[in-house]
Amino acid sequence: MLLEWNTGSLVLPDDLQWVDEFTWTPVQNDVVYLLNGSVLISSIARTSGRPITLVSQENGAFLTRTMIESLYTISGTADLEMVVTLHDERSFDVKFNTVPFTAKPIVFFSPQINTDYYSVSINLIEYA
Repeated sequence: MLLEWNTGSLVLPDDLQWVDEFTWTPVQNDVVYLLNGSVLISSIARTSGRPITLVSQENGAFLTRTMIESLYTISGTADLEMVVTLHDERSFDVKFNTVPFTAKPIVFFSPQINTDYYSVSINLIEYA
């Protein structure tokens, strides 16, 4: 999985899961009940705004601290346009959503394992 922008890129674990892939539809219906009790349904076609939330799974897709620091740096760039390419080669034009990402340190119960790993939720939104 790859996140690219005009001045760089970040290779992400292929086993990050797109958790909200099927929660968005290209048609939005607004339902309003009128004073006489009837319903008014307005539909619009949405051309962008699909969320792409990439999440670590319980046993994998962890990011290193260096990767988290890179995400933190680029998330501070206003209006940064990026391309995310998923493990199945689909690509989307994205920006960071309102909360760019969250990261939680992974605690291993063995001193032989490097504890410099984080589970992550990367919050992107398709803009084109």
